[in-house]
Amino acid sequence: MKDIKNLLATVCLVFCGVFHSWAQQPLKIGDRIPDIMLRGIMGKNHQEIKLSQLLDRDLLLIDFWFTSCIPCLKEMRLLDSLGKKHPEKFRTVMVTYQSEQEIRNFLNWQTNSDLKKANLFLVTGDTVLRKMFPHRSAPHNIWIDRSGTVRAITGTEEVNEDNILSFGKNGTTEMKTKSDNFDFAPEEVFHQGDKNFLTRSIISPYIPGIEEGTTLAAGNAKIGYRRFSAYNSPLIYIYWKAYSGFVSGPRMQLIEVSTTDSLRLFNPQGFPHLYQYSKFTSLEAYKQHHTYNYNLDLFKPVRLEQIRKRIFDDLELQFGIKAEIQLRDTRCMVVSGKPRKHTRRSLTSDTVGSIRKVSGNRVEVINSKISDILDYIWRGYGHKQVPYPFVVEIAAKDNYRFDLVLDFSNELTDSRPNISAAMYYKLLQEMGFRFNERSRKYPKLILHDPG
Repeated sequence: MKDIKNLLATVCLVFCGVFHSWAQQPLKIGDRIPDIMLRGIMGKNHQEIKLSQLLDRDLLLIDFWFTSCIPCLKEMRLLDSLGKKHPEKFRTVMVTYQSEQEIRNFLNWQTNSDLKKANLFLVTGDTVLRKMFPHRSAPHNIWIDRSGTVRAITGTEEVNEDNILSFGKNGTTEMKTKSDNFDFAPEEVFHQGDKNFLTRSIISPYIPGIEEGTTLAAGNAKIGYRRFSAYNSPLIYIYWKAYSGFVSGPRMQLIEVSTTDSLRLFNPQGFPHLYQYSKFTSLEAYKQHHTYNYNLDLFKPVRLEQIRKRIFDDLELQFGIKAEIQLRDTRCMVVSGKPRKHTRRSLTSDTVGSIRKVSGNRVEVINSKISDILDYIWRGYGHKQVPYPFVVEIAAKDNYRFDLVLDFSNELTDSRPNISAAMYYKLLQEMGFRFNERSRKYPKLILHDPG
């Protein structure tokens, strides 16, 4: 028995008369703690003691801990040290759900020899105090004054010498209250941050009642974008948007597919031959199996190249289809020549260029290169009018920014009321640019099985 004289006090709990009045509800700041009988105290002159008998000092600190909690062990050593330095100031009761045998084994480790000699009350196998003071994480500290009233519930950051010594002087020391989230279930889908997340990506299956489509939002071409969403979309559309910089499409001459199951990529409306012998008897049946909702939200706007990489990575992880961009021989619209007429070199080279329709038959170009106009055409018209990507082959000295107004008045008629891509080609040719279909190396979207 001599060996246990210096052991931590190991405690078991039973009810006394006052305890029977406890309504089994968690206690909160301002409540009085029930008077619990502590029995089986090891290494002490007495074998049992009421909790009320420990209220003879300014502070009774109930500290919940467990053996694999590193902050708990650090806190135990601090409290033992402060207790020896200020024995008249406070008492500490250490509480754990672990069994007495587990704690004995833990204290017998050579690295814990100092804890084995610590002068701290210890409760093992606890279920009662945890019900009084429920918590999800440790250390969890209950600060109780001489009257038995709970004055604070804190984490480890508040357990320091200043707070302990000032407790009870001129009222309770202001401390940050520890409040654990009991709705959080770590093994379930995480929804706690749904309203204030910083970054997230979500892929979900087909949702009836939502129109197919995509959006790029929360930013602009200059600073980048924060959000991309696709709704009830075939995978090929999502891959295409990421690859192309969110151009309408897809334009299949720029995509190569080599997978064991290409059926899951394509919409049967655009590729009916793929579905001739498939199990799908209707468009709705296909959508339920092979269209998806994808949402990417970032904490700050980023360039389209970064968004593309994130989308490619997400889709590969989910669907096992790797996306790469590689140079391939491709039919292109090669643009050459130089502006000769109807243009003037821009005098505002430090200003962001713009291209906009100013009336039904006029388009205003400000501080832009020919590549900007071609990108405007590429994005504005589908693959039927613009089947091939543009490649600019113009000498650097002639590829300057200019201002002009494209006037389509002579091109529009009752039978052709809308500006077409061919009309742009005609006006740009009159200005001095040439358009020729040629084969060139062009970065294409390659979709294939990994490996």
